[in-house]
Amino acid sequence: AENKTTLIGTWGYSYVDGNVFGGGRGFSGHALTAGAVCGKVDVHITGGTMLGSIYGGGRLASVGINLEPAEIEDPTHPGQMIPNPQYGVVQQTGDRGKVTINITGGSIGNKHESIYTHPSHSYGGNVFGGAMGRLTKLDDSVNKLWPKLGQVRSTTVNISQAVSTNKTTIRGNVYGGGEYGTVIADANVTVNGGTVWGDVFGAGRGSNDNTSQGDYTVPGSNPPQTVQVTPLKMAGRVEGNTEVNIGGGWVKKCVYGGGELASVGLLASAIEHHQGGASPNYHLSWPIAFTYKQNTGKAEVNVTNGRVGISGKDFMGPWVDYNGQLVPYIKVDDNLSVAVVKEDGQWVAYQQNVNGQWVVYNNSSFKPKDAIKDAREDNGDVYGGGKGMAGET
Repeated sequence: AENKTTLIGTWGYSYVDGNVFGGGRGFSGHALTAGAVCGKVDVHITGGTMLGSIYGGGRLASVGINLEPAEIEDPTHPGQMIPNPQYGVVQQTGDRGKVTINITGGSIGNKHESIYTHPSHSYGGNVFGGAMGRLTKLDDSVNKLWPKLGQVRSTTVNISQAVSTNKTTIRGNVYGGGEYGTVIADANVTVNGGTVWGDVFGAGRGSNDNTSQGDYTVPGSNPPQTVQVTPLKMAGRVEGNTEVNIGGGWVKKCVYGGGELASVGLLASAIEHHQGGASPNYHLSWPIAFTYKQNTGKAEVNVTNGRVGISGKDFMGPWVDYNGQLVPYIKVDDNLSVAVVKEDGQWVAYQQNVNGQWVVYNNSSFKPKDAIKDAREDNGDVYGGGKGMAGET
């Protein structure tokens, strides 16, 4: 995107489009080679408005793989077909599989989408160094191929602002990794300018789903070791190391060396221990003890300049259109969010009735002023690790 007046996407009451992919379009649950880019990917955004998100990889499609068939003939038994060990494997020669995203201007995301829900992906306004994966088939059944969908070799994400008249605005988060997809080597994120309304993560966006979806063979393990595949353990992971550098600009929320429900490091072993009760060394992984391959699993964060967090009257969203003006939209519970409006010096909460009209939300336990304060305080921190979910992961 090079023209400041360029607009990509539309938005409405059911879906916000406007995503930009560096890779191709795959197909859930079937071919790992669908939509693949065999070489490298460079994405350059210098202006314009993209209402969705930016992905360095493809949609259910990998970068850097060979177009190998799923099966090959068994050399020891002519006429019999066996699984191809090179099917869907990211190559690591030259620049193959490498993804670079450079954003120097333009707006990514929109102010409206947060009031709608999407079952299979995040809200728009994010930047992912990696690819968009998917945890299920199109019919929502378990897809055992998902750990190999949306792979890339390595990622480099650079956010800056070339000129003050062409602002860089990212209304969501920035991730070095993918959304459910995998980075098999390292991920690097650098913010030297512009405004990120959300968080910055070194790794990707994963899942809090800990339901077993089959077995995963630990790469290079001898004898072969397997661990049960769950989205919690594997989605959005960076198998190498991550590095996050903040040298300018404004990150309105927090900075994480790790991912959002996504790990950093390549498993070397995963051994179950059931006897004797949980050891404190296992933490949330009990009863599975994980070890990681040497020289992987390091998350590094460097902050040398710029601003992290908000203060005072700043509010990063989400927003909603309340009678022609954009106002804070605060989540009350899983089924209700309210518009919070300042009237005559007081914060007042409004909810929409079945006719779409705004009516005062009366609930003695909900304090609009405190809700605004809590939303402002969830920011400004820098973490070496990732972001989990309290009480679950």
